[in-house]
Amino acid sequence: MKIRANRDLWLHPITLFASVWLLSLGLYAMHLSKLLVVDVSLVKRIVIWIVIPFVVTVIYASLIYWMSPRRKVRTALVDEEGDAYFQRVERALDRWFLCWVALTVVEIIFSRGLPIIWLLTHNAHNYTDYGLPFVHVFIGSLLSVIAMGKLALFLLRGERRRLRLPIFQIIWGVVVVSRGLMMTALLQYLVLFLCIKGINRKILFRTVVSAVLVIVMFGVLGNLRSGGASAFRELAQPTSNYPKWLPSGVLWFYIYLTSPLDNLGNTVTAQKPAYDITFPRTTYFLYPTPIRNAIFGKDSNLGRDSNLVNSSLNVSSAYIGPYVDYGYIGIAAYSVLLGLLSALVWKMRGNVRGLLLYAIMAECLVFSVFYNFLFYNPFLGQVFWIFLIFSPKALVFFSKTKPSLQSESSAIG
Repeated sequence: MKIRANRDLWLHPITLFASVWLLSLGLYAMHLSKLLVVDVSLVKRIVIWIVIPFVVTVIYASLIYWMSPRRKVRTALVDEEGDAYFQRVERALDRWFLCWVALTVVEIIFSRGLPIIWLLTHNAHNYTDYGLPFVHVFIGSLLSVIAMGKLALFLLRGERRRLRLPIFQIIWGVVVVSRGLMMTALLQYLVLFLCIKGINRKILFRTVVSAVLVIVMFGVLGNLRSGGASAFRELAQPTSNYPKWLPSGVLWFYIYLTSPLDNLGNTVTAQKPAYDITFPRTTYFLYPTPIRNAIFGKDSNLGRDSNLVNSSLNVSSAYIGPYVDYGYIGIAAYSVLLGLLSALVWKMRGNVRGLLLYAIMAECLVFSVFYNFLFYNPFLGQVFWIFLIFSPKALVFFSKTKPSLQSESSAIG
């Protein structure tokens, strides 16, 4: 099966980005929690500064691409839609998974256990204590890319055995008590699936049902981590207008989608921008911990610049750093950068690498309401692994033998 990147506008960067921010704004305007203290008019102004530059940039970049002359296609080292390429990719994924297993065993020994066991046995350790410093991020991003690669192969070539690793990644998210891992994985899977298969009524229905199940599971895991549904309800402070009969996962999602806007708006109200052209707060988590400590110092507070409304809800969207660095102009500049990158990756979806890159780019767009994933080590780690594993040159280099494409294709035939 050849790759035919689906062109549905449901998956376009503008659709993904604008919908999540407008949804968050709409939910915020409902004021179903007493925690939401920032005036809606200020939140609207912030969202306008976020969404409009992004939309204009994507449209402008798309027009430039459409009007630019097409380059002559060069002969590829390996046909990225051929059987030889996919066989090499699958072998590489299997080998890298063995590497992940070995590194994970080392992590478990180093951490002296697993977060799910600590949680069930009421151990003093928690999920933040798990993993090897620095390398943990790259181990996690390796599993993510392997799982996405296997899912892409299943969608393009069939065989249900290829679903084992995507399912395993979700189970692993439960084992390490990481809702973030599960949510990003599920979003990436969904984007991959819709890019390859497209959208129809049947798929839309299944997506809605799956979203409901995810919300319920999200609430269950959240209750386990916070001490129960009543404990979180006490923290969330729902108003009398909030329907009490809804499952706890809905309240979790409502607070998670609105509290970042609350924290961002509170910071805009209480704090003046630094007007630092180097944008140190925006790029702070771009660097691995040792390098970050060397540049900014171990005691730096650059990663904690938000004026939180509640200390337990410490997420302030991807735009907290850009605002503190350079105010509304910083917010707009970050949206322009995000728009340029997403427009570029949107045009690259003609092969497996491009599909995987767009899946993680979509993660950055959708989850920008929570965090700056664009300048975060896991995102960069996934980009690194995608090019290392799926690049035709890398596949040829790491192959034990280097037969020509013609001879390999004839062998398959």
